[in-house]
Amino acid sequence: MVGQMVTFTATVTGANGVVPTGTVTFAISLNKPAVVALVNGTATLNWTFAMSGARTVTATYSGDANNQASMSSGLNQTVN
Repeated sequence: MVGQMVTFTATVTGANGVVPTGTVTFAISLNKPAVVALVNGTATLNWTFAMSGARTVTATYSGDANNQASMSSGLNQTVN
């Protein structure tokens, strides 16, 4: 719903049990990307939509010395 906060969470699992570090970029269609630091392998974004309509959200992990970068599939979000 327009004006209501939504929380998006990305969990990154490290290779060989190594806790990943770095950032996750949340890309929300019709908006600027938001970059969030990982904390214990999790990045959380609180977001409030200003306009209604269909959106696609993706999360892209930056990678680090032990873990490769990766990208989620798109999540379709409808804002009323």
